[in-house]
Amino acid sequence: MLTKLLNNGKIKSNEEAFEWINFLENQITDWIQEIKILSPWTKNNSIPEKFRGLKIFQKIPSLKEVARMNIEFHEELASFHNNDKTNEEQQWLYNLELSINEASTLAKERISIIHDLAAQCSDFSNMEYNFL
Repeated sequence: MLTKLLNNGKIKSNEEAFEWINFLENQITDWIQEIKILSPWTKNNSIPEKFRGLKIFQKIPSLKEVARMNIEFHEELASFHNNDKTNEEQQWLYNLELSINEASTLAKERISIIHDLAAQCSDFSNMEYNFL
């Protein structure tokens, strides 16, 4: 839809509208990329039947939950390592574990950044009256 707007002659002639639509398109692309990074199970729609019951597929996690995912799902995923699996299932499970670890690390980094920004906001909100 945004591509149609960007290619619309009327919008192109309005530089400000064209610029804002471009910004919006970039923002949406960034959001989609972030969702893909922080929810590794969405990268591959072909979940082997054996793994469809994993808790990770039951709900959309918060950022805090993604940060703890590598710990919370370790035991559940480890139980599948002992079962008989095809090479494809084994590779899929390995890739899922890598993706979970990556997402968990990124979520922890994001939470740290959020805490730093919150601390900065708090510092900025403290009024100094010594100059009076």
